[in-house]
Amino acid sequence: MVAELLAAWGPEGWAAHLARLRDLYRHKARVLEAAMAKHLAGLASWRGVPGAGMFAWLQFAGLGPVAEGENAEAAPARGMRARHELRDR
Repeated sequence: MVAELLAAWGPEGWAAHLARLRDLYRHKARVLEAAMAKHLAGLASWRGVPGAGMFAWLQFAGLGPVAEGENAEAAPARGMRARHELRDR
């Protein structure tokens, strides 16, 4: 299937597809960064959005690094609350 697609697109079509994907994900990264700035200012810090990849790493104020293997059940003991819990206060 992939081979057929690449054969149909050719090198120029493949390059155009990659350019569209780069533009799409660049836009999504900028939207994510704007949302973090609007909703997480003072609650978390980050170093901008990544130049590559699909993840943004946040450090929440007052919380140290998460231990390997720590899961959602341990979060309340570390002072973390789900969004609906914060809204219902």
